[in-house]
Amino acid sequence: MPGEQKGIQDLYFPNRSYRENAQFPNIMAAVENLDFKQAVSEFDKLRPEERKAYIIMSSVLKNFLDPRKINFNLLFQTGAELYKNIGELGFYFQAILDKKNADNEDVRKYADLLMQLSIAGVMKIQEEAKGYPEKPINGMVWLDGACIDVWNDFLANYFDIIKDYKNYYNSRLIQSRIVFAIKRHYSYEIARSTYNMGLANSKIGEMETALKCYQAVVDDFQEILDQPLEYFAENMEAVHELYYLGEALEKYIDLEGHSDETLREQYRKVKELENMLKSKMNI
Repeated sequence: MPGEQKGIQDLYFPNRSYRENAQFPNIMAAVENLDFKQAVSEFDKLRPEERKAYIIMSSVLKNFLDPRKINFNLLFQTGAELYKNIGELGFYFQAILDKKNADNEDVRKYADLLMQLSIAGVMKIQEEAKGYPEKPINGMVWLDGACIDVWNDFLANYFDIIKDYKNYYNSRLIQSRIVFAIKRHYSYEIARSTYNMGLANSKIGEMETALKCYQAVVDDFQEILDQPLEYFAENMEAVHELYYLGEALEKYIDLEGHSDETLREQYRKVKELENMLKSKMNI
């Protein structure tokens, strides 16, 4: 699948590899200490071709020295590769969080800038991916969108920690738009996106919409419970679908206070299958 292409692979596992995979460790070290003057100085030492490719990253870092509205749409036209910039900025964000409190003012400003970049980026992806997958798209569009998706998962977790549920919702909405632009032919991605939108709506108090999201996952994926164990053992996409089905069932039952034995039996079946899969795979 496209996510296995070399170049974005590590961006799918940001918690494991950000220090090893940051392209510019000197810049990351400066940002980690919230020393943006030093970070910009380190950026200016890069080769001209590197500075051009990472001009989006440079604009974000320079914003801390001279706050202004960044025109990301204009920066997209400079030849900078969106997924590389978002990936690098994401690595720096993790380095900051490792060292600083999540409620630090500069940390929050950094997160807000990543959100602005993501919002502009998802609009670009939606425009360039029209008609996909029925119509082909440039592979870079897929990589850009996948990277925005990955790092908004991390941003959503951050906003959840600081209890900024409005921006938590916005991060999940960005992910949903990415999924429907470039990943809607992967059923497990639809399950993930729909479930996450249920979580997002519940956090902002839209319980009726949250329930509809959870019910949609249940309605669309409950049939996989009729599949034999071997089907899941040989199909990781189905394992993901099973996971989100179980999560949606649990949230739906809890929120609705549902006593429907059919739903409870489906949930028990999910857990039974998951336990058998763990045993089979020695997890």
